Amino acid sequence: MSEPSSSLVLLLEALGGLGLFILGMKTMSDGLQRLAGDRFRRFLEISTGNRLTAPLFGGLLGFLLQSSSAAAILIVGLVNAGLISLYQALAVLLGTGLGTILSVHFLTLKIPFLSLPAIFIGVVLKFFSQRRKSAYLGDLLLGAGLLYFGLETMDAHFSPLREEAVFGHYDFLVSSRIYALFSGVLLTFMVQSGRTAVAIILALAANGLLSPEAGVAMISGEALGTACMAAIGAIGGSTSAKRTVVIYFLMSAGAAFLMILFVRPVVSIAETLQGAPPLAFTTIAYAHALFNCFVPLLYLPFLGMLTRVAPRIFPTMEVNGRIEARPMYLDPRVLNTPSVALTLAKNELGRMAETVVLMYNDLASLFHRYNARQASRIVQREELLDLLQKDISLFLVNLGRQPLPPAAAEELPMLFQSLNALEQMGDRIEQILDYLQRKKEERIRFSDAAMHELKLLAEAVENLLFLAADSIRDPSLSVSAATDTALLKKECDELTDRIQANHMQRLSSGQCTVAAGLIFLEILTAFGKVADQALVLITLTTKERS
Repeated sequence: MSEPSSSLVLLLEALGGLGLFILGMKTMSDGLQRLAGDRFRRFLEISTGNRLTAPLFGGLLGFLLQSSSAAAILIVGLVNAGLISLYQALAVLLGTGLGTILSVHFLTLKIPFLSLPAIFIGVVLKFFSQRRKSAYLGDLLLGAGLLYFGLETMDAHFSPLREEAVFGHYDFLVSSRIYALFSGVLLTFMVQSGRTAVAIILALAANGLLSPEAGVAMISGEALGTACMAAIGAIGGSTSAKRTVVIYFLMSAGAAFLMILFVRPVVSIAETLQGAPPLAFTTIAYAHALFNCFVPLLYLPFLGMLTRVAPRIFPTMEVNGRIEARPMYLDPRVLNTPSVALTLAKNELGRMAETVVLMYNDLASLFHRYNARQASRIVQREELLDLLQKDISLFLVNLGRQPLPPAAAEELPMLFQSLNALEQMGDRIEQILDYLQRKKEERIRFSDAAMHELKLLAEAVENLLFLAADSIRDPSLSVSAATDTALLKKECDELTDRIQANHMQRLSSGQCTVAAGLIFLEILTAFGKVADQALVLITLTTKERS
């Protein structure tokens, strides 16, 4: 058996160095995040408030995660969860590259002799320290040591490849700026990290495999690759998250193409900044810093305009455009005016009721034909209900601490109960969805008679649910709705009893399997609990307004 060629061995060893680098980066990132602790989340609310502090927060996030791409994906997740708005997200995203500037310049320092001592000290602190903070510091040092050791390994094995024919012509292959740009995009996408991509570009340049011009063009491609990775993170996300990644991608593309148009001036400025003699890899590091400072300065003045045009670029996919993962009506500034505060809380409750109705509409349609997109919408709306329940509860608790007139004080407990009833209805709807998905994944089949009965029950509960939602949105309906509710609930109970009797008959005759029977009964129970909560809701609104 022939031995592998020397170039292949060198390449494999260089890839081993890349693996150490990635492991070090991940370990270092974990240590930084743990050292930051819960204060990081509290800092999020303060720092994303305006267009000046938000990019600085993005830079801090990029530094803590040691990756602008990881920071971008996290920000998209925050938008999807409703923790920050589109405007805040764009401002933070513009600053994520700032955090990698320090990291990239850290890589240009030639201190490989510290890598092994850092690994040793990091291991001692991580595995032998009794203090949690010391263990986290151990992660940080271990990661930094692995990172530098991996970089040193890459440098050592990339250097001999310069003499190989294939790699010796690599700089010629990326001499085209457009080709170099898309090489940077592809590299970032392959290693799933902007910082790792930059490290590879610096290693190639340090060993003469890249000219400064080609390296700068690839650096601009790294920014575009980061935007592409963020876009993948928004798949299946909310409309706001999708708008965020579309605008971010367009901004990154615009900045990247501007960069490759002016590569030569950027290289000249970078060489001037580092002094003589200019080195290719430090030139690229300085150009990386210039690019990541240029992007926020270019786009920050236009954030408001970009936010306003976002709905036109990516129209809302939600009914009435009202599914925004954050409270729409609550305002802490009106807590001193109880009547206004109660009205705002009731408006938000009405929005919760509308969300439950939309969830149920999607759920009912799944009994006729399964649709993954509708299933995803149900999950997203249930997350919205959880968020609204928490925010409305906090708002009502703060309102309860104010001096309230007797009528307002009596309303608060009923509002809390209505809030919990709506959230529990959402939980039951999601539970039914879980059973349907399990039925599909396990290929469990219901008989035609069983599916027909479930559709009938879904329609009966739907009427009750809609009446409950209407009673919240229109106070004049609540008193008259009480009689209708009692009749509808009686019909649901009778229908449920009839379905259970038919189901037991199918089980005893062998027409239904045990697995199918269990899921069928769980769905019946969940529908019954949705009906129960709808009745509670009607009773509360009737008591409140009678």
